[in-house]
Amino acid sequence: MSTRSGSHEKASGANLYSCKICDFSSSRNSNVLIHMRTHTNERPFSCEFCGSSFKRKSHLTEHVRIHTGEKPFKCEFCDASFNQKKASIEHSRIHTGEKPHACSICPSTFTHRTALVVHMRSHTGEKRHKCLVCNAAFIRKSALTIHMRTHTKEKPFSCELCGASYTLKARLVGHMRTHSGERPFCCDVCGSSFTLKVHLVAHMRKHNNEKRYCCEVCNSSFTDDANLVAHVRTHTGEKPFCCDVCGSSFGQKATLVVHLRTHSGERPFSCTICDSSFTQKSALVVHLRTHSGERPYSCDKCGSSFVQKSALSVHLRIHSGEKPHLCTECGSSFIRKSALVVHMRRHSGERPFRCTLCDASFTLKTRLIGHIRTHTNERPFSCEFCNSSFSDKANLVAHVRTHTGEKPYSCETCGRSFCQKSTLVVHRRTHSGEKPFSCTECGTRFTHKAALVIHLRKHSGEKPYRCEECESAFVQKAELIVHRRKHSGERPYACSECSSRFTQQSALISHRRKHTGERPFPCEKCGSAFIQKAHLLRHMRTHAKEQLEA
Repeated sequence: MSTRSGSHEKASGANLYSCKICDFSSSRNSNVLIHMRTHTNERPFSCEFCGSSFKRKSHLTEHVRIHTGEKPFKCEFCDASFNQKKASIEHSRIHTGEKPHACSICPSTFTHRTALVVHMRSHTGEKRHKCLVCNAAFIRKSALTIHMRTHTKEKPFSCELCGASYTLKARLVGHMRTHSGERPFCCDVCGSSFTLKVHLVAHMRKHNNEKRYCCEVCNSSFTDDANLVAHVRTHTGEKPFCCDVCGSSFGQKATLVVHLRTHSGERPFSCTICDSSFTQKSALVVHLRTHSGERPYSCDKCGSSFVQKSALSVHLRIHSGEKPHLCTECGSSFIRKSALVVHMRRHSGERPFRCTLCDASFTLKTRLIGHIRTHTNERPFSCEFCNSSFSDKANLVAHVRTHTGEKPYSCETCGRSFCQKSTLVVHRRTHSGEKPFSCTECGTRFTHKAALVIHLRKHSGEKPYRCEECESAFVQKAELIVHRRKHSGERPYACSECSSRFTQQSALISHRRKHTGERPFPCEKCGSAFIQKAHLLRHMRTHAKEQLEA
């Protein structure tokens, strides 16, 4: 055999040809000649179709098949064919299950060597493919290519039916199945079917309780790496997905997609039963349960059931006493984050919901809706016992308890129970002595805001409640209601012991004490007891007079 001077030489004492530049050697001269092209970058074999050039003739032959469409290597198991023999061999392993390339660190095995090489980087942490825009690094070059589309906004894969476009071909394939209804990937355990294989793989981990992806910060674990990546951003605060319209940023792309619909007005998920439509499929699923009556999430403590899992999670805090949402101003804690948001408005004074008919503003939208009904006189909530009607549902619920006698809110200190939670809150202040509402005119303090509002009218002289019969005016609406009974002769409060009737409930309570002998107002000076507090106060003046005369 002959050699080319300066490029390689025959090794002494062995039938080998060696490269003079590196340690490569071969028993065949032709192999060394081909190897030398890695140093010289010589590519003598050119494609007549596109001009691409190659170091080996065999590589050119394989490349030309891309242009001619020739696929001479056929699978013996199915109809697939390939332009390379190597690709055919690797494909056949799908049928045989053969995975000859094993990882030396974990039990993973692979059908071809390149997959093993990429997999090993997940152990070594090597990420050789770096983004020049944001410095993100990736194990696979293909992952970098896909990532670059987030910067270029390129979406090369478009749906011919609706125009939707995607950065990945696999996403387009999955999307096309939403048109065809095809869900080819089925779970053997529960029968669920999916448009993409990756969704089935993630689903199967739920059955196996397999959570291979762990957070290094808090040890939370997840069934797939995408959920882990999104979770880690809750620790780092990273929000890489930005809205071009308003600048809001998000930790997940899916959240951005839903957010963009608030700008476009798009609501692609429609209810087949009513005209409702939604920006998210999950919202439609929850809505459909209002039609079907399905409440799949049950409390194992009390049997209550809920339409959404999140509602059950919040409900369970009632049993556990957990109140994870803490006010940084006053230390109050709440079961729901929404309750904290509303509470913070007390500190900030924010009242974002304004009435367009008057200057009233409210911390809650529901309060505004109820207020607007005072203008329209709409009272859509009716009592089934007495036909009384109310402008909001909460007032109806509280009213119905006056018929049923239900008092679900109990004081831990004295055992008294109340129809409404707000009444319990005010009652507790009689034990704690708390009077959070202060008059800016005279400094008098009150246990609830309504008492302060009434007190302020004494300073201003305001009497907003007027009688249509005699033009008398009153500070409180309750006073007007009682006054009107003088004109109508109505005495709705009847004594069960005798025939006496009264215009006010307080008068009936005092009257009943004549029958029972109860005298709840004792004098601390002499021990005398009285039916009414007013009688005690009058009695106390006699002691005061005695002290002055002494």
